[in-house]
Amino acid sequence: MNKSQKYKRIAILLIVFIISTISVYSQNYLEVKGRLTFKENDGSAQNAEIKLYESGNFIQSIPIDRSGKFKMDLEIHKDYIFEFASEGHVTKKINIITQVPDRFENKSFTPIYFAVELFRQYEGVNTLVFTQPVGLIKFYNQIGDFDYDVDYSTEIRNKIEKAERELEEAYDQFLEDQRQEALADRQAEIAAQKAAEEAERLRKLEEQKAAAEARKKEEEQRKIQ
Repeated sequence: MNKSQKYKRIAILLIVFIISTISVYSQNYLEVKGRLTFKENDGSAQNAEIKLYESGNFIQSIPIDRSGKFKMDLEIHKDYIFEFASEGHVTKKINIITQVPDRFENKSFTPIYFAVELFRQYEGVNTLVFTQPVGLIKFYNQIGDFDYDVDYSTEIRNKIEKAERELEEAYDQFLEDQRQEALADRQAEIAAQKAAEEAERLRKLEEQKAAAEARKKEEEQRKIQ
C-alpha cells in the first residue's frame, strides 16, 4: 500500500468516525406548530402569552406572531405543558409527552399541529376543568409516531363542552347586555336632546313674549304722550 492509498484510507476512516460520533450524540426533536385564536375574535394574540413547562418547571415564553401562530422544537423523553393565557380569558393547557422507545430515538417524527381557542372569562361560570390540560399528545408504538390520546380527549371533552357551552351562553348574555346598555344610552341621548329642544323652544317663547310686552308698553307710552 503506497502513501497515497494509506492517506485516503485514513481520511475515509476519519469521516466514518465523525459521522458515527454525530449519530451517537445527535438529539432528535418533535416539531410542534400551532395557532392561538379567540372566540368571536374578542381578543388579540399581541396581548396573549404562551408559556412552556417541562416536568412542572417553567422553561420559557414561546414567541407568537400577530396572527397567533407559533412553532417550537421539543426534545425527546420530556413531559411538556403548553399554557395559553390572555388577560380576561380562560387559560388553556396542552400536554405533550415526548417519551419514545429506544428503537425510535433516531426516527424523524411527523410535526404536530394544533389550534387553541380562548374564551372570555365571565363571573358565575365554573372553569375549574381548564386547570387540567384540554388535550394530551403522546407516542404510539402502533403507528411509530405521535398522536392525540383519544381516550383522554373523550373523557375530558365532555367536561370541557359543558364549560364551553356555559361560556358561550355567558358571552351571548354579555352581547345582549351590551346591546341593552347601548339602547338605554341611545334612549337617554334622545330624551336629553328632546329636553334641550323643548327648553330652547320655551326660551324662545319667553323671548317673544317679553318682546311683545315691551312693544305694548312702548305703544301705551306713545299714546299717553
